[in-house]
Amino acid sequence: MTEPDENSDDLQSLLNRGVAGDRTAHVEVLARASGRLLALTRMMLQDYPRVHRWEQTDDVFQQATLRLYSSLEDVKPELHVSFCGSQQPRFDGR
Repeated sequence: MTEPDENSDDLQSLLNRGVAGDRTAHVEVLARASGRLLALTRMMLQDYPRVHRWEQTDDVFQQATLRLYSSLEDVKPELHVSFCGSQQPRFDGR
């Protein structure tokens, strides 16, 4: 389960601004999520060595970040837990 952090109110404020159309808020949300997204990218690529042979972690991370930014334009999470998820994703490698 995701642990609450002291910045959840700030993240909620950014998401609210993003829903209202503030694109700078989306950039800040991505900046805050980038460390977690990069760690997730590394974890996933370790589970798929054949993919990692052809794709670099930074390239996959960049594509995921661009898709997340595009998604923030289309999907408007109302609560920060919707954005962060209530549980850590599980990947079994299959």
